[in-house]
Amino acid sequence: MTKELNTRVETASGKATGAATKVNCVTCHRGVPIPKQLSEIVTQTLREKGVVAAAEQYRDLHKNFYGRAAYDFGEDTLIGVAQPLAAGRPEDAIALLKLNLEFYPQSGKTYGAIGYAYTRKYDDPTAITYFEKAVELDPTNGVIRGQLEQLKMYQRRK
Repeated sequence: MTKELNTRVETASGKATGAATKVNCVTCHRGVPIPKQLSEIVTQTLREKGVVAAAEQYRDLHKNFYGRAAYDFGEDTLIGVAQPLAAGRPEDAIALLKLNLEFYPQSGKTYGAIGYAYTRKYDDPTAITYFEKAVELDPTNGVIRGQLEQLKMYQRRK
């Protein structure tokens, strides 16, 4: 595959053999066994094997590839996977978001996302606790502050 790509690069650039930039396996794979975005990998494992396997895979990839510019282990990656799950599978969303707290314990965004997931479980008191922690960590986040205030005003009673 790389031979074909290198031939195309040389042809397109008009440079002599060896003068054009070389494409190697690492060009696309970046040294990783699964050349996909981390969010895609976790989502696929979640879909096929469940949240426990997805969390285990995330931890393993983090242990083996963190700091190598291989995958995006930033604060927002797991939040982005978990938020769409919250409406239909809040337990799975909460599990992934709590995993995110292992790596980002001061993440107001993560606490806010957990709070939202608890609202989908109709557990308003727990949601309020998480929203309050989110506001404490990120007092300028108007969205989370608004969610908290709205929930306090319209709390469901169990």
